[in-house]
Amino acid sequence: MSGKLRFRAIPQIPPGVDPKTRAVLAALKENFEILAGMRGDANVVAEMLGYVPAREDAGVTCAFHAQYSGAGGAATQGNDIIYDIENFDVGGNYNHTDGRFTAPVSGYYFFAWHGLYANATTGDLRTALYKNGGGIYGMRFIDDKNYANWTTFIGSGVVYLTAGDYVTIRLEVSSTAIHTDSNYTGFSGFLIG
Repeated sequence: MSGKLRFRAIPQIPPGVDPKTRAVLAALKENFEILAGMRGDANVVAEMLGYVPAREDAGVTCAFHAQYSGAGGAATQGNDIIYDIENFDVGGNYNHTDGRFTAPVSGYYFFAWHGLYANATTGDLRTALYKNGGGIYGMRFIDDKNYANWTTFIGSGVVYLTAGDYVTIRLEVSSTAIHTDSNYTGFSGFLIG
């Protein structure tokens, strides 16, 4: 564990509490503050008094959004799509050079991705969210290409990641090119909790 441990604040004694209960609550609060100051470990004292410590990562915030321009390399079948333009990266967990988002803490994360793929009258495009280099069941999206214009591909999902796990978007099947105008592409995600 790193950093200062945090615990929920002791609530103020609400108005309207009878004097005897108020005296007991005030004594508990005062003893808590004294013990916490003497021991230097407020979380232990809080637990002894029945207060639940907050998760040590409760203050962790992470969210990102990146776009694909093709400058990081053309997206090719069987490889990760490198969304190389970072619009924002709160927490610094997205790497625009390899297209990886690495989880800073264990928890549930939401991810979404989209783009356009090029003119072709036949073929498909299949994208998938990959975790630690392997596909995630239920996170594959197929678009059948049967139009003579640009077609949108999209995908999204919620995934549990352990701290240090990483995810990428893989172009599993493609008979055509992904549009390199970054206005039409995106990969984003954030920690749910």
